[in-house]
Amino acid sequence: IVTATLEFLDVEILAYDAVESRRMISGSEGLPSGASAIADLVEDATYPELWIVALGTNDVGAMSGADSVRADIERLLSLIPDEAHLIWVDTWAEPFDEGAVAFNSLLRDTLAARDYTTVLDWYTIAEVDGLIIADGVHLSEVGKVEFARMIGDGLRAAFDRG
Repeated sequence: IVTATLEFLDVEILAYDAVESRRMISGSEGLPSGASAIADLVEDATYPELWIVALGTNDVGAMSGADSVRADIERLLSLIPDEAHLIWVDTWAEPFDEGAVAFNSLLRDTLAARDYTTVLDWYTIAEVDGLIIADGVHLSEVGKVEFARMIGDGLRAAFDRG
């Protein structure tokens, strides 16, 4: 749904790498981290003008302190070219609500000084009944549509696309 939304907005997608349960830095066998996925794109000389990142939700339950989380965010950011636009979707994880709030605060604080950066507020949108399934984390079919719509709206706002 996200790729269809971006194509509708006439965005050329150079790469799309979405994997359920992915963490920012810590990967596991068969499930590479977000950092390794970004590094692979850069290694392949794929330098998009815009990066959309939706990482952090799977890190919330394993948060080991603000300094560690900030370091993970900064490490991931160091892989994305400074001149590239970045849209990062914040987190929602009802079972770990306190962690999601803390992560989102650290994310906004860490990204505040980076040029060309927008943080999208999925946390607030996800609170709407029916967007998240009973596990409190994963998106319903309607939630997937709203997630894609939020990204499209964020993209239009960032680039003044009508």
